[in-house]
Amino acid sequence: MKTRMIRVLKGLIIFVFVFMILLLFVACNPEARELEDYKKARSTELIDYAHNKGEDNYSPENWQELLSVLEEGLLKIKEATDKETVDSLYYECFVRISRVKKPIQPMSVAEEYAEGCGSEDDPFVILTKGQLIHFSNQVLIGENKEDYFILGADIDLESMEWNPIGLLSYYDRKPGGFSGVFDGNGHEIRNLYISERKINSAAENIGLFGWNEGTIKNLGVVGININIRWGPIYGVGMSAWVGGLTGMNGGDIINCYTQGNIKLKYLGKVTGVSPNHIRAGGLVGGYSEGNVKNCYSMVNMDVEYRGEPGTMTVSWLAAGGFVENSFIAGNMDAEFDYYGRVGGNDYKLYRFGTERKNCYAYEGIMLNGKPLQGDSSLCSKDELNTASFYIEKLGWDESVWDFDNLDFDEGFLPKLRKIKDVPFLVNKR
Repeated sequence: MKTRMIRVLKGLIIFVFVFMILLLFVACNPEARELEDYKKARSTELIDYAHNKGEDNYSPENWQELLSVLEEGLLKIKEATDKETVDSLYYECFVRISRVKKPIQPMSVAEEYAEGCGSEDDPFVILTKGQLIHFSNQVLIGENKEDYFILGADIDLESMEWNPIGLLSYYDRKPGGFSGVFDGNGHEIRNLYISERKINSAAENIGLFGWNEGTIKNLGVVGININIRWGPIYGVGMSAWVGGLTGMNGGDIINCYTQGNIKLKYLGKVTGVSPNHIRAGGLVGGYSEGNVKNCYSMVNMDVEYRGEPGTMTVSWLAAGGFVENSFIAGNMDAEFDYYGRVGGNDYKLYRFGTERKNCYAYEGIMLNGKPLQGDSSLCSKDELNTASFYIEKLGWDESVWDFDNLDFDEGFLPKLRKIKDVPFLVNKR
């Protein structure tokens, strides 16, 4: 026992001696001391960045993965022998932390659908804000995305922060978005509010709907307030496809309208990775091969893109796709500037979509504070206040659209008629 104690004491003395020599070396070597301080500062930055991500925003498994990535990065930095290596390890760990999967949190206060099973003959019935929230939450996790839905009432979202229906471009390596049928049945959804571009590469689709591959019909969305200011996040794609009704459309949109305001400001920077992009429209954003028919948008657009070699495409109605028998009536402010490069293929402006047939623009529309240049597709205020314009020129159906009480100056444009009774409501009478 005594011999063992002596060995332990000798080992302790040697450890203290070596430690003192190291301290003396660091004290007498300013460069070594500076490197240790630099390691400490970079490590602290990583710790702060990781913990600011917020444990509540991750599943327990993903949060543990993030902490493991952080621990590994800190150990590597501790063993680095120069600042250049420290910086390289710092950015490697930063990117790995940012890429740990951060699920989009579902909205709260959800309610089960009022009735239905989601089939064509028995669609899910949505009567309340809570049921619409449930619909969005379900599609977010890949459920109900191919089903049939019908609105049985107008819905006021009361300017809550909205998660678009079909926000993600992909979910668990499968295509995301909505690919069913949503029938607004002549009703309106009011006070849509979105103020953030979520930090997830797949969360690029922004609007009432995010990504639509199905059919949306007979729906008005009014009181739109989409106001987003954002920038690049290293290691995360932050492009945005933004529309009042849907961010991306690869399906069919029929007999729909949007009213309100969309304001987007992207302040980018050259990062050495793929640049981000904006596609925005009053009704539909995003490049798409979808179709828009018998629709209008009275959305004021204010879109700004700066500081990054990406692209920007904006439209009063749809930033892509085929548009037919539709009109526009909002103003547009659009600014694209990448170190003075303001035109070319980097910035595109469409009135309606990439292709159009029988579409009109209100003659009083302003583009960057100046009147829109005239052509045969312009229509007057008097025309917009007259039912014959919609019936004869646009070919809209009087049994679908209500042309009473038109007053353009007061914002009173055509509304949709309540097309059919919802069986569930009929049975409750």
